[in-house]
Amino acid sequence: MGATTNASTINQLPAAAYGRLYFRQTVAIAGVANGIPYRGVVQYDYSLATGPMYCFARSVAMTAPAQGFGTSISQLRSVHATAFYSGPGLPPGPNGEPA
Repeated sequence: MGATTNASTINQLPAAAYGRLYFRQTVAIAGVANGIPYRGVVQYDYSLATGPMYCFARSVAMTAPAQGFGTSISQLRSVHATAFYSGPGLPPGPNGEPA
């Protein structure tokens, strides 16, 4: 499989919406697998929003067949925007302070 990528510059996102020091880079990808052309988007986020003692990183990848990609990526973005994880959270610190 051959693939191509096109990376954006790293951008700082608005503090009002994402917190301070939140950065994002987006990479457009394209390739062929089993004779089928695919396209996709990979998004890398990194933040020091709460200061130097805590950082955050995540990546999201969405791919779909190139034919109808506009519709597919819209659906994938919609699912991603409405999905969330609500786990048990972190245990209290050693002195009972919240995590």
